[in-house]
Amino acid sequence: MSLTLGKSFDRQYKMRLPFKDFFYDVGVFYNTQMNFNLFDIQAVLKYNSDKEFTGITINMYKNIETSDFCHNCLNLDYIDNRLSKFNGIKEEWLDDVYCKNEEKVKISANNYLRIFNFKIKNYNNNVNDFIYLLVERKNYLKKYRSDKIVTTLSGLQISTPASIEYFTQDFKNFKTYNEQNDLSQKKITMDEM
Repeated sequence: MSLTLGKSFDRQYKMRLPFKDFFYDVGVFYNTQMNFNLFDIQAVLKYNSDKEFTGITINMYKNIETSDFCHNCLNLDYIDNRLSKFNGIKEEWLDDVYCKNEEKVKISANNYLRIFNFKIKNYNNNVNDFIYLLVERKNYLKKYRSDKIVTTLSGLQISTPASIEYFTQDFKNFKTYNEQNDLSQKKITMDEM
């Protein structure tokens, strides 16, 4: 399925991500003058195969607060009463989650697109069945009276039922552990990683 865009989105950043026995070609569409972005995603087989793309869930998050992964695993800072900045992985998840790569597309001095690719560390030899892309879009908007710098976050999650079950169980365990040991406020920043 192809994504049809109007003239609002005039740039695209594309990457190929391995997932199980195939790849996902993911495109991030954006505009140099706006703070919004969209995702385009296409599955591509690694080699000739009869495998089907069943049981895979793809979730796109325009409102990052609805993402269980972000809420439970990542330190996100609020700017102007909305989640707007990635500030590291929570300490209790450092053994389970890692940032495989971070890419930054600089458009101008205060205008960039940062993409973080999160994975689960090897559990049950299923290392390639979870991907979370966090996109941080920072833009200097001249149309505001005060020439405001605005930062937004969006996310894309690709997962299997096994990886969702892994996180669901661990979220419950960590919630119980945090309540018993009051670790809910403990966090680690990007500088400490």
